[in-house]
This record gives sequence, C-alpha cells and structure tokens, in this order.
Amino acid sequence: MTPSTRTRSTARRTRRALSCIVLVAAVLGGGTGAAHAAVTCPHANPVVNENNCAGAGTTAYRLTNYSENLAGYSTKTSFNRGEAVPLKIARSTTGTRVNVAVYRMGYYGGTGGRLIPAAGATNVPVGNSFACNAADAHTGLRDCGNWGVSYTIPGSALPVSGVYVAKLTSADAQALQNWIIFTVRDDQRVTPAKALFVLPVASYQAYNTWG
Repeated sequence: MTPSTRTRSTARRTRRALSCIVLVAAVLGGGTGAAHAAVTCPHANPVVNENNCAGAGTTAYRLTNYSENLAGYSTKTSFNRGEAVPLKIARSTTGTRVNVAVYRMGYYGGTGGRLIPAAGATNVPVGNSFACNAADAHTGLRDCGNWGVSYTIPGSALPVSGVYVAKLTSADAQALQNWIIFTVRDDQRVTPAKALFVLPVASYQAYNTWG
C-alpha cells in the first residue's frame, strides 16, 4: 500500500471521520464555556493555547460542492511539527488553478475547525492530470505517485499537533471542492499527552473508490 491514493476517499466517509475527530476533541477538551473560562491565555501548553486562545472557529471547512473531478493527497500520512507538507493536486481538466484553505479540526466552540490563514494559498497552478501509473494486475492498486507536488504548506504555518484538512476549491466558475486530510504530530512534545487519536488510514485506503 502506498500513500499515493490514501486520502482520495468519498466525501461521505471523510465527513464521518471529521465528525469523529470533532467529537473526540469535544470530549477531551471539555467543550464547555466553563472549561474555556478556566484557561489563562496565552497558555504554556501549545495545544491548550491553540484550542482556547488562538481565535474563533469556523464551519467553512465543510464542502458545499464536492467533486471527484478535483483530487489530491499529502505525500505522507503524518508530518512532524515544523515539517513542510507537500500536496499533490490534480484536476480532470488541465490548465486550471485551485485555492487551498487549511483548517485544524477540533471543538472550537462547536464549529469543528479553525482556519490557519498562513498555511493556505490562492490561485495555485495544477499541472497534474488524472493520469496515474497502471493498475496492479494482482491487487488492483491504482498508484498515482507519479503526480507532481502542486503546493507545499510551510511547516512553520502549522501551529501544533492535530488533524488538519486542506480544502481544495477550483479557482473557476465551477468552484469544485475536495479535501486532503493529514496529521501533524509532535515528536518533541514535553508535556505528556493524556490521549492518542489515530486516523484509520488503512481503512480509508481499503474503501477508496476514487478513479
């Protein structure tokens, strides 16, 4: 199994995964006004600071015009904090551009996510078509690892560990949308975490019907 087709699953399964992420964040983070009021900002714990002090949440990460005619994936399943995140993006029609908006998933007052402005980009050129490597005759795996990198999210723009979504929107009248999900971990974390959330990327791949 390669990471090249990992994230291109259907919107329904992705929405279910994101709903689970938000639910877990609400349970672990308290998700109440009282819990929020108990936090002093800025906070020494970077995750607590991000969850409670970094700014308002938003529902803008949601897809309103999902289309499999726009697709993409990150080059790995997870990235260490501070590491750049290369995205490979393709479109069924060549010569187009996309806007990339990056959100961190979490409770954020019940909205489910927060926009990370420094991580996104507008009018990103998409040089990849949907041409992929030939499917494996025995496993049926369709490997699109031959796509080039379209945009790289600066590692410095991603504030803390967590689950992130890069929302792709074609920069044309169609405004087609799709998601790229990736994880940021913190291998140098000092404060021990009380919980570990694992994305089932193998299951995503097993049920991936893109293409």
